[in-house]
Amino acid sequence: MLLCRMAKSFMHSFRHPFCVLLAAASLLSVTPGHGQEAPIARAVGSEGDMAAEALVTKFLAAKAADEVLPLILNAAKNTAAVQAFFAEYKVPTSPNIRLIQSDGGKKDGDSIFNVTAKEWTDPAAILVVKTAEGPKIDWGLFEEFYSQALLKFLENEEPGTGTFRVLLKRIHYFETDVPDLDEKECFQAAALSNDWAGNVFVGKSSSLMSKLSKQLPWGSVSSAVVSLKSHKATEGMWVEVVGVPSFFWTTTDN
Repeated sequence: MLLCRMAKSFMHSFRHPFCVLLAAASLLSVTPGHGQEAPIARAVGSEGDMAAEALVTKFLAAKAADEVLPLILNAAKNTAAVQAFFAEYKVPTSPNIRLIQSDGGKKDGDSIFNVTAKEWTDPAAILVVKTAEGPKIDWGLFEEFYSQALLKFLENEEPGTGTFRVLLKRIHYFETDVPDLDEKECFQAAALSNDWAGNVFVGKSSSLMSKLSKQLPWGSVSSAVVSLKSHKATEGMWVEVVGVPSFFWTTTDN
């Protein structure tokens, strides 16, 4: 099995490349990316943040696609995806909404919220982007987290590629199920779940590793957009980081 779920009491007993946990406390030591504030849970304070939270609340209360479409970026392009989504979506009755990233009213006004709900398996991130028409929600980012896209990628036993928004942390790795491990550095990649994460690898001598070494000192965690490629080797499946386009959870609507 490519990925293991474990009780927190076993967080030091993993043996597979994907059998790891990222504790919620790690969020409290996230490294800011390129001038951005660290994504730490904080109170909603600015007028922009309050407007963003009101939009998120309205978004989460929607029970049909036609209620959501006016609230999201590029509604016309996303109409089919939203309609299909609502066929199986579990509307949260009492969602817990926490602001985890805000520019404090600077730059483009983006805000990110961490939403948990008893109806959902994992937390979801919601990115609110300032536009000429007012704040709008990035549909693709919400769907990425809600659908557990990263988890599904890590569970897939066939080679593939994908780009994901993650929390990234450098770790030591001592197992023998990754080829040429002495030529690689290991990072832990997770969404917002406390229950699972994946180990991903970067070549020690690569320019990408030089970039990550500067951004991610030992013991820190950073938000990042990562491009991943999974490989099937004799030892088993392993995942390579082939790019880090951003150290901030940018919009998927490009």
